[in-house]
Amino acid sequence: MNRIQLIGCIGAPPQSFVTQQGERFVSFDIATNEPARQIDGKQIPERTTWHHVRVPVAMQNYVLTLTKGQRVFVEGKLHYRDVQDNDGKTTRYWNIDAYLIEDCKTKATTC
Repeated sequence: MNRIQLIGCIGAPPQSFVTQQGERFVSFDIATNEPARQIDGKQIPERTTWHHVRVPVAMQNYVLTLTKGQRVFVEGKLHYRDVQDNDGKTTRYWNIDAYLIEDCKTKATTC
């Protein structure tokens, strides 16, 4: 099963795109934080990871109302795509193809 669930903060307002193949989608990035401890139990700085989220155009109206700094729950599938630049170098990009996005509106979950 390919399923990923994240709770994180939106880094910038979502934007609409159209690929060269004519595929329409909305995308945004979210940041997740992981508290960390050393083996001896001492607290060390949190680790922040950024995730790129793609959303089908059917969810566009809702997703475009989300704002920078808003905490959201995202559920979807993890996919990658390989992109080759002009020099022939291939870079792998990971995306979350979301099928569920919910606003986290509790006071305990501020960004």
